[in-house]
Amino acid sequence: PTRGPSNLLDGVYDGQKNTCYHTETEPSPYVVFNLGTTRAVKNVQLIAYPDDNAVKTFQNVDVRVGTFPTSENFSDYKRLGFMSGGAPTPGYVFMTNSSHPLSGQYISVQAYAKNAFQLCHVEIY
Repeated sequence: PTRGPSNLLDGVYDGQKNTCYHTETEPSPYVVFNLGTTRAVKNVQLIAYPDDNAVKTFQNVDVRVGTFPTSENFSDYKRLGFMSGGAPTPGYVFMTNSSHPLSGQYISVQAYAKNAFQLCHVEIY
């Protein structure tokens, strides 16, 4: 990866590809963010890769909130939002649209596709 996933939360994004994070090609790639303590999370904003690859590398994205660490199987986490299909434009901004906050310490972001997953910036509200 160009940047580690923890850097996605640093508040810095300049629209350049070299500031993005990407996984290897694998089935259902994911990234998990540890907030350090339990927090109320209402929305998560994700920014896709800023080129035409976004339609393949940012698709069927599932955002969940959990209270314990886990990997790969996030079915025990509560769903905050889901984006069906691929990013319609380069640099697409996806915002979950939850009507009420979920409590948790961990945020999982998983793409249900057999591709690399490319993500450029994350904001948690």
